[in-house]
Amino acid sequence: MTHLTNTPDSGTMDEFASTAEGVADSIDGNTPTDQRDNIIDRFKKGQIRVLTNCNVINVGFDAPGAACLVDADPTKSYVKFRQGAGRIQRPAPGKGYAIYRDHAGNIGRHGLPDADVDWK
Repeated sequence: MTHLTNTPDSGTMDEFASTAEGVADSIDGNTPTDQRDNIIDRFKKGQIRVLTNCNVINVGFDAPGAACLVDADPTKSYVKFRQGAGRIQRPAPGKGYAIYRDHAGNIGRHGLPDADVDWK
């Protein structure tokens, strides 16, 4: 998965996805709901291996098989950072680890995404 900053970035990823022969796709807030649902369903089934998004699947998205996140969305929000990074931290059969690629400087701002937190 890739979290992007804005919709134009998503358009650039659409160009990448079109050259990736069906293994990649991209969604953003302008993607029609039925198309978005279809793309997400194909990602969860493993038919799409790379899914880029712009503020669509950062929070509340459940795909335990997702094992890599390329984060290109800088945020000052600790909660948004943890929610976004949490998309890849769910356990799944056969999944032993997850890879978080920080291209936004979020680890420098917030620490490691799997750090223990006292939420009191």
